[in-house]
Amino acid sequence: MQTSFKAYSCLLILCFFCIFYITKTNAQTSTKLEKKIIYGGQFKDLFLPIPLDHALIDKHIWGSENVLPRDIKNGIEDSLWSYWGGNPIRGTDDNYHIAICRWKEDTGHWGWPKSEVAHAISKDPLGPYIVTGTIIEKGHNPEIISLKNGSFILHTSGAKVYTSKSLDSLWTYQGELAIDTQGYKGLSHLKTNLTGIEREDGSFLFFTKRGDVMISNKGILGPFKIVSAHNYNRYSGYPEDPVIWKSRHQYHVVYNHAIEKKSIHMRSLDGIHWIVEPGLAYDKTIFKYSDGTKNEWEKFERPKVIQDIYGRATHMSLGVIDVQKKFDLGKDNHSSKNTILPLVVEKLIEIENSKLTGDQNGSIKIRIKSEPDFNAVKEVDVNSLLLGTSNDVNYGKGVKPTKSYQDNTDVIIVFNNKGINIPTTHYDLKLLGKTKKGTLFFGYALLPEFNNEPASLVTTPIEIKKTTDQQTLCVTVENVGLKPSAKSKLKIFTHKQSSSKLLKTYNIPRLDSYESYKIEFPLKLESHVEYEATIVNKVSETSMWKKLDNTHKSIVFKGDWRGNTTGENIFMGSENTSHQVGASVIFNFKGTQAKCYGSISKKMGACDVYLDGKFIEEIDCFFGAAIYNTVIYKTPILEHGHHKLELKVNGKHFQKNELAPISIDAFSFMN
Repeated sequence: MQTSFKAYSCLLILCFFCIFYITKTNAQTSTKLEKKIIYGGQFKDLFLPIPLDHALIDKHIWGSENVLPRDIKNGIEDSLWSYWGGNPIRGTDDNYHIAICRWKEDTGHWGWPKSEVAHAISKDPLGPYIVTGTIIEKGHNPEIISLKNGSFILHTSGAKVYTSKSLDSLWTYQGELAIDTQGYKGLSHLKTNLTGIEREDGSFLFFTKRGDVMISNKGILGPFKIVSAHNYNRYSGYPEDPVIWKSRHQYHVVYNHAIEKKSIHMRSLDGIHWIVEPGLAYDKTIFKYSDGTKNEWEKFERPKVIQDIYGRATHMSLGVIDVQKKFDLGKDNHSSKNTILPLVVEKLIEIENSKLTGDQNGSIKIRIKSEPDFNAVKEVDVNSLLLGTSNDVNYGKGVKPTKSYQDNTDVIIVFNNKGINIPTTHYDLKLLGKTKKGTLFFGYALLPEFNNEPASLVTTPIEIKKTTDQQTLCVTVENVGLKPSAKSKLKIFTHKQSSSKLLKTYNIPRLDSYESYKIEFPLKLESHVEYEATIVNKVSETSMWKKLDNTHKSIVFKGDWRGNTTGENIFMGSENTSHQVGASVIFNFKGTQAKCYGSISKKMGACDVYLDGKFIEEIDCFFGAAIYNTVIYKTPILEHGHHKLELKVNGKHFQKNELAPISIDAFSFMN
């Protein structure tokens, strides 16, 4: 009996240990995949409630119950016109001006192709705005760019450009932007929904509707050269409507996936190479008032920002509609308007160190500057602060302060180097915390080894010139940044179905701004070979993607998949397509991140994404143009290790087509 009791006790202990171990192991596995974004870790957290400066109304105004009651004096709206887009700008008269598109409400939402551009003015950034009249008789999606000489540029869809000496005077038509694609493939909508900025040297940088960057140092009409293509994190979900602005040392872009109603925030030091921030830029939950009242708009698009003298975003403007666009028929209870929401403004912070050493016992000093409406000494909750790269801080990692002290009106916060890991792809540190009132506090500080508006090397797409007996590879390296580049190397790789290898390495000399360096060399005639040119420096050397064709052994197709070789620019000449519900493709990789490449078009459907066996989200590959070999999904940054990415056909189609296929072309991963 005693022996039996001991055995039973041992069994209980063993079971408890097993349960504890399994639970702990599962928790570790989950943590390895999932990183929880903390408050302040995504752009969406910056939205503040709309103050109740005016009464909320729910009688005798248009709108479904989901947008009632609301402040009709916020932004721009009325019963005669439907409004969309518009970027408020503070003028020299201290008033806020908007160039906004509008069309007659009685034509419904699809009356927008006949829209005009109107001017509106307000003493307050939130409104009410008074429409003063029409400034362009036919135009859609206007954006105004403030120039360094005090004048303004207004551009509309179709890349039509107008200029004016002031925000409330006549606009003069100058012409249409000229664009040189420089051999980039898979481009579309180059002159629709553009967003742009003037750089410090007077050149112009524009971001296209589909995430391509183009630059002109020949004036506003160009020609603009495409210097960086396909910068969105993925092209499923119908990405569009970017807005670009520069705040202190860095550029920002916010855009949205129209079908999925998901928005993304990206940052960049040079406006050409981008870091995708985690989480959402905005969603339906941001529309709330200071008394707790909420509006839930059906669609929210065309983001624009109001900026202060430092370029910081203080407000975001959006075009919103209360129902699906197809249900706004005109002469009904539905319409669209411009709405403006206040944002938490980033604080002015700087790194005091002249350089950051690798000494783990060293310290980093951060200066938080006081401003007319902000007392850094009295208002910052020092104990709440976290410092690190955005990769860490956005997920609650980073380091805590060791001490702080006052320096005139500013406060200096001291942190230990230990615990701060700075990847070569990052150029600044993020400081995140709260004020003593409990409100969000954040700022970015440029690392001392980086410059504002640095050199920026890009390569043109590789061109293969063929003759009867040989072919020649041609590629150009250009510095499109505003400072001279250091010497660098160019590596050219070949990709075949089962392997990749280094073909050539070239030394690239120092290049001045807009200076280029051309390379040509002969190749043997080969079929089913892809070539890639990569500029190698301390950043790209550690951040190179390895791309694999759909025939690679690490890619497993389950279900009914059929080969397709007829698409333009398909990787290695073939892709697999399936419309069988439940058919899936699995990519097993070891690394920190992966991408899936496929086709998007009007006939393509949706699929479910799983990562390490867990459902992540649904993505939709419907698109207005047929584009092959494009990124349809990109994983978040994962802890290094073995991972499994799976995409499963779910049979859904945006326009309810009977067939809803998915095409898979390739995968790539970061080791």
